[in-house]
Amino acid sequence: MNIPIDIKTLLAGVTDVEAARTVPLSVSVLIDDSAPADLAAFVRSSFASASPQARVSLNYFHDGRALFDPESDMVVIAAGTTPEVGQVAEDIRRARIPVMVVTASPAAVRSAAEAAGVPI
Repeated sequence: MNIPIDIKTLLAGVTDVEAARTVPLSVSVLIDDSAPADLAAFVRSSFASASPQARVSLNYFHDGRALFDPESDMVVIAAGTTPEVGQVAEDIRRARIPVMVVTASPAAVRSAAEAAGVPI
């Protein structure tokens, strides 16, 4: 801890955190049907305890036609072996929504996306 503590900075930080807790947030969670069961369960449970201001939608997909809320603030993809994961991520980026891909096989998912011409 740095001494002396700047009380104004500390209070401003606490105020910022409290304000952030009241901001509405919309997250779309997309689960690849081919994702390992433990990965899908982990991602689902990670968003199950979201704050009261968070709206979380959950959809499953098995090809490039994954449905997500276009009003989402962010999208999380739990990827398995579906080769269109890169396309799904690209479609989300085109909608100007930040996207995060979570996978147990990053090299395989990255290679499949690159081979399809839509790198993650």
